[in-house]
Amino acid sequence: MDAIDRLMNEHRQIERALVELEDVAEGLGRGDRNAGARLTHLVTFLSEFADTLHHGKEERLLFPKLCEYGLSEKAGPIAVMLSEHERGRKLLSAMRQFAGTVPGADDGTATELSRYAAQYAGLLRDHIRKEDEVLYVMARAMVPAAEMSRLSEGCSTFDDAHAEEVARLLALLENRND
Repeated sequence: MDAIDRLMNEHRQIERALVELEDVAEGLGRGDRNAGARLTHLVTFLSEFADTLHHGKEERLLFPKLCEYGLSEKAGPIAVMLSEHERGRKLLSAMRQFAGTVPGADDGTATELSRYAAQYAGLLRDHIRKEDEVLYVMARAMVPAAEMSRLSEGCSTFDDAHAEEVARLLALLENRND
């Protein structure tokens, strides 16, 4: 599996978490007391899997490789992706402050949290679409096969180094009853 396929497969896991995040946000709005605990797991998954591991792989491996072949971190698609990574981190931080709590329906917290969750889900869905349909297509066209092979090896090494963490996070995503 090449680096781009690997990253796209990760997008499918992130999209699953986004669907559930939206469901949890709706549950909070209805006063579902179990939603607070599930939110904690989803914020952990999104922070550690989507941001630290997936975005980390893009920022340390893919984006620098694309810069070697003519793109810039200061303008264009990579600059947009980096900006969106930062915006996502801010929204995750805002959600993290509520994780583990059960917001009261009358204090406005559930509404605020639901707004953050919707913004994050919308941001990441759009971000993933841009990467899958534009940036990754550009990467396949721009990066020569031998360099793509080295990039894929780098992604494989990164994944191997974080295999236990990824397994833990994917199990967290699967376990809906906590």
